[in-house]
Amino acid sequence: RGRARGEVADDDRVRITPVRLGGKTLLVSAPAVQEPSPVIAGKLKSKVTFSFIDADLSEVVSFFRRTCDLNIIIDPNVLATGVPPVTFAAEDMTADAALGWVTDLTGLQLHHIDEAIYLSDRPLRGRRSTRLYAVDDLVTGVQDFPAPQLGLSAGNAAGGGGGFQLFGPQQAAPDDERMSLEELAELLEEHVNRR
Repeated sequence: RGRARGEVADDDRVRITPVRLGGKTLLVSAPAVQEPSPVIAGKLKSKVTFSFIDADLSEVVSFFRRTCDLNIIIDPNVLATGVPPVTFAAEDMTADAALGWVTDLTGLQLHHIDEAIYLSDRPLRGRRSTRLYAVDDLVTGVQDFPAPQLGLSAGNAAGGGGGFQLFGPQQAAPDDERMSLEELAELLEEHVNRR
């Protein structure tokens, strides 16, 4: 199914739901950020040197599996449809940067799933992260209490002299124009889902 430019697929949308749990809270559900496990992250910092000329993707992946001890899985759909051969050379480059270049050259996407790296030709769907955020201070108005009048007066022994009001006449504070919890949720969801 095609999407208009800037339209976000339903699975990729950030969902923001207003919730009242003792206070005013937003429940935010978003696609989970894929971070490599600490073990994989350490292996991805390994320095590699290589030279591929019109190499098949499986040959490139085998190199990274052997030299960095990485578990790399290629989506079966990628193997069935094929990708362009890889021509790329590097010296003392981190495995992470090198794999980034390989995915750029082949048009693939790299995903971290548990203790493996998964190469596919499309985004993965399904994993989401959900958090609660207290937003009372953003949607609850603060009452404005009138302050005492401040002024200065100067006088002499005969009682003469004058004074002035330090801050001028007080004006009534405008009504608080804070948005409702629902309006805040709608505004945030609209803006974070723009691409």
